[in-house]
Amino acid sequence: MARRLSSAHLSACLFTAICLLTSAPVGAAQGDIALDEVLALGEATPWSVADRKAASTPTQAQLKEPTGFVSAVERQSGEHATPADLAARSAGVTVRDQGHNQPASISLRGSSSEQVTVVLDGMPLNGLAGGGFDLTALPAPFVRRLSVARGALGARYGSGALGGAVDIELLAPARGERRFFGELGHGSFLTFDASLGGALGFDITSVLVSAYARTSRGDYPFLYDPTPLVADDALIERRRENNASQRYGALARVHRDGAVKLDLLLEADGGLRGVPGAVQAPTRTAEQRDARALLLGKASGAAFGTEFEGRLGARLGFLEWSSDRHAPEPWQHEYHVFAELNAKRFFGVHALELSARLGHEGLTGPSHGTHDRPLAALFAGGELELGPFALLPAVRAEFVGERFGLSPKLGISLAITDDIELRANAGRSFRAPSFGELYLEQGSVSPNPDLTSETAIFGDAGIEARLSPTTTMPLSLRGAASGFVTRHDDVILYELHAPMRIKPYNLGRALVWGGEFEAEAALALKRASLRLRAAYTLSFSENQSGDSRYDGRDLPFHPRHRLTSRLDVEVWRLSAHLGAELQSRQQVNRSNTDALDGRARIDAGVSARLHRPSGLRLTAELGNLFGAQGQDLYGYPLAGRTFHITLGFDADLTPAKDSP
Repeated sequence: MARRLSSAHLSACLFTAICLLTSAPVGAAQGDIALDEVLALGEATPWSVADRKAASTPTQAQLKEPTGFVSAVERQSGEHATPADLAARSAGVTVRDQGHNQPASISLRGSSSEQVTVVLDGMPLNGLAGGGFDLTALPAPFVRRLSVARGALGARYGSGALGGAVDIELLAPARGERRFFGELGHGSFLTFDASLGGALGFDITSVLVSAYARTSRGDYPFLYDPTPLVADDALIERRRENNASQRYGALARVHRDGAVKLDLLLEADGGLRGVPGAVQAPTRTAEQRDARALLLGKASGAAFGTEFEGRLGARLGFLEWSSDRHAPEPWQHEYHVFAELNAKRFFGVHALELSARLGHEGLTGPSHGTHDRPLAALFAGGELELGPFALLPAVRAEFVGERFGLSPKLGISLAITDDIELRANAGRSFRAPSFGELYLEQGSVSPNPDLTSETAIFGDAGIEARLSPTTTMPLSLRGAASGFVTRHDDVILYELHAPMRIKPYNLGRALVWGGEFEAEAALALKRASLRLRAAYTLSFSENQSGDSRYDGRDLPFHPRHRLTSRLDVEVWRLSAHLGAELQSRQQVNRSNTDALDGRARIDAGVSARLHRPSGLRLTAELGNLFGAQGQDLYGYPLAGRTFHITLGFDADLTPAKDSP
């Protein structure tokens, strides 16, 4: 991890420290360690050529937060996993799942979904109406890998990153690459999916295109309680109705090398899904249609001893929700555009980074009206290395419409040895209210244009240790332990303000603290490999709103314990995996009078490489192996046991380079 900074950066260090001290004291520490993917050595490897290339380079989030606690997860070829499923393998994550074919968002360190920023190559994906980003909406075969970065990271990710950020990287062409790939799958509840793509490389230009389609009837069985107020009554099995979905997507990327490198990305997806509603209040005719298109351009190069990078981005979104599919409602439209210029200068072991960003966003909808606001941000950061000690201050000053926020952060690392490092971070972030919270008028919901921004102050600290493989011992080990504390202020929550009507208010303070632990071991032999990865989160929360009805109680949807693990084994051309997820009981309201039971699920899969040159592979997976059933978020039932079979190919025809 290279660290460099100019003498001018000392003033930025001082400024950041002052910001942190004047914001509020930060207690304790957090942690979540990014466990890098380990590449198996020898003939056998459970990853494709593209996967191995991805595993050998740090993720965008790891480059942005070198002292932070970041977990990176690769999507393996043939794997039937949504981006939400991938993120769930990290510590600090709670998935807010509404069931098969329905939205899934995540919480980080006890934050709400709105307080987690989801970005794709610098483009924020969170909807302007609020509610957090639905990670099932992004076609999984397009995802190369994602990173989960924890903490109040507004300095790097801007307004909204109070709990952290999910940084998604899509498939990209490599220089000179000649590769064709695709997948065809079938699974439970009449689910069919297919993807096809190719990458073609020339002397200095490479192009990648891919397409995706999925359809599912989604009529899974669940256990229904006809008398929920009666204890120990008999449950009835019912089948989920109005839960069909269709989704389509396309991806195109162009990369051009040279003195000035150019990158262009176009991604579009959309679909429709039934909206079945909660168990006790089904909506048998409701339907949602949506579409999104984003365009990103990047130019990078170096001049006068300084690295420059410019970005242009635009995102368009369309959404229609109707209580009756035969009587469609007007579409909701939103847009987000930005331009950004970044400059980084190296001075020996020091570095200084500056960037400026301008943008605009707007929302038009039948329940929101028409609203827009300008966006502007200035960022300054750097790295100062003093032997084994490194100091990384950063600060972002940002306008979201008329709302201004300052997001400073200070990161520190100390290399005890080449394989052991101590890390600590402290920072502050804010989230401006969404257009939905400010202007939504629908049914029983009232808007509140007087809302102020939410803020969060965090601190974390931890240790990471690793053992690298050698020629005599092909074993790789990595482990991390850390603690964290986050204080949320002016939290936005919906409250009853009139009979049968709710309205968002800034309702005081919440405190979240705990520990996060990750471990990974990988053994690579000539014709076999094994990898074990586990993550555990211990989290406590306390409502400090000042309301005696709720003070001192746990925050809703905040399980105290969560453990996830995965074992991958490959022998010759056969591979298998076994995954487990355990989650404890969680409250569903602020008064802690109702709760969702804890749950456990086991997933398993086997895969066979049928033809080496074409990368032909057959994969069979069983989800929720023992068929555990339950409910999540607001009474949406979760699917029981599922299966999925995928036939995929990944033919790398890139010409071999002659040895020098």
